[in-house]
Amino acid sequence: MDIFNELVAWAKANAKDGVNVAEFEELVSKAAPPDDSKQAVEYIRAIPSLRSAFDAALNKEFDRATEKYEKEKLPEKEKTLRESIRKELNPDETPEQKQIRELREKLEAKEKAEALTERKEALRAKAKEYGVDPDIAADFALYGDEAENFLKRHAEWHKKELDAVKEQASKAAFGNKTPTSGSSSNARPQAEIDAMTPKERSAFFANGGIPLVE
Repeated sequence: MDIFNELVAWAKANAKDGVNVAEFEELVSKAAPPDDSKQAVEYIRAIPSLRSAFDAALNKEFDRATEKYEKEKLPEKEKTLRESIRKELNPDETPEQKQIRELREKLEAKEKAEALTERKEALRAKAKEYGVDPDIAADFALYGDEAENFLKRHAEWHKKELDAVKEQASKAAFGNKTPTSGSSSNARPQAEIDAMTPKERSAFFANGGIPLVE
């Protein structure tokens, strides 16, 4: 590379008498990145910091290319495949029939999207009742008609886990004694704990918080 050639040229011009510039040139040539693409990759992989940066760049480019393909190419390929299957199943479909079918499909897709939105809002409204974060509750909409049942089961499991953490924290702080008012700086009244958001409540118990018995 140019910078290494310049370095060798500088060394030759400024070296004192008796200095082995040829040896220096050989060492520089070994350190210089090769111009051959295959050797360049081997050079990069031989140096941990360069290998890590190279792999990160490859992964980023792969993710970008995959995302672009999924957004731009895949939908069109799926559409082409569906059209091919339809033609095999119904080769005599007229343009009018095709138009009606496509309109029906658009309407069905719209109704599904609206139903999903309504289900998410309904689950968000139920979130406080089950003690779950509203956004997490909305994610259960993908379970369709069984969404609320899955949300309820998740909430029950979550409460069970929190109760276990609460009991463990209480035993660690007080042993078998019942915590009373003023016995711990990390104890809070149950009403205050109930008023917390699900995230706040989880963090409270994870940090050793316990309910205060007054």
